[in-house]
Amino acid sequence: MLRMLICACGLALLELAAVPATATTAAAAGQVEFVSGDVTVEGAAPSHALVTGAAVAVGDTLRTGPDGEAHLTMEDGAYLAVRPNTVFRIDAYSSRGEADDQASFSLLRGALRSVTGWIGKLHPGGYRINTPMATIGIRGTDHEPLYIPPGEARGDETPGVYDRVNEGVALLTNEAGTVDIPAGKSAEIPHGTVRAPRLLDRPPAFLERRRTRHEVLTARYGRDIHRHIEERLQRRGLLKPGERGDQYLERHRAARAGAAGGGERGAAREQRRRERAARRQGGGEARRDQRPERGAWREDDRRLERQAPRGGMRRQEAPSRYPAPHAAPAPYPAPAGGGADAVNGRGQTHRRVRQDQ
Repeated sequence: MLRMLICACGLALLELAAVPATATTAAAAGQVEFVSGDVTVEGAAPSHALVTGAAVAVGDTLRTGPDGEAHLTMEDGAYLAVRPNTVFRIDAYSSRGEADDQASFSLLRGALRSVTGWIGKLHPGGYRINTPMATIGIRGTDHEPLYIPPGEARGDETPGVYDRVNEGVALLTNEAGTVDIPAGKSAEIPHGTVRAPRLLDRPPAFLERRRTRHEVLTARYGRDIHRHIEERLQRRGLLKPGERGDQYLERHRAARAGAAGGGERGAAREQRRRERAARRQGGGEARRDQRPERGAWREDDRRLERQAPRGGMRRQEAPSRYPAPHAAPAPYPAPAGGGADAVNGRGQTHRRVRQDQ
């Protein structure tokens, strides 16, 4: 009886110990489609050999040997081919078909090829590959990042970050700037420099050598990427009845564009309102600044009158700071014959003084 009680208690303790492990298990990000050579994975579990059909989760780090290669199909329909001599980590992955979907990876060494799924096509801002030197973003892309750490370059290789784009556009970014890489082009950031990324006239030869004999698997999957995305969407129940995968993508693009457009229009209206208010306020202040104070005007008039010679300038003839409403009419000409009387602009007569006196 005592032995049975001890066994029951032991089983209960084992079950309780298993609960936290289950609760902390990371959500699956994808599945292993193909493995060749020496490939190990480490994460929540100790390091072990990666096998076809196994799940990969957030936090897992894949290490491939000189002959190792692993291909992953991701939950959003993406495809990742991790090439030999590579260390690759899944940092974050969420593919619920919502606006906060994201795919974030770290390429700590080596090369891979990435064909993006619906995250890269619907939410390209949520996809990135981090390296110790730079960050790579995409806009619906099939691309091949490479990071060569210092001391690991072979032959004609140069340490640094590289990316080669087969389809779409990639963005290579470091602290000095960003360069857009169109399809058919590649870019680099050599190690030990602080300059911005730059486009290359032609891909370096060692980028081509990083490809393997299993490249055809990635290319084949990339040609059918829309069908793979549609299958994933159907499996998730995200498609409407009779809706195709490309229609789902277009519907969500239109919804996001409408939401962004509404937000942009509202922001633009608010900006225009603020600019009008600023112009009105600035105009009023400018008018107030340009308007002299009446008290200062009067004081200036009194000062000028005091400084005028006695009898030499009458008050109405003293200069004034008040702006004249209109120009004074020219005086009437003197009467013919050199008379002494003349008429001023106000119709008043005054005695003219001969210049020879």
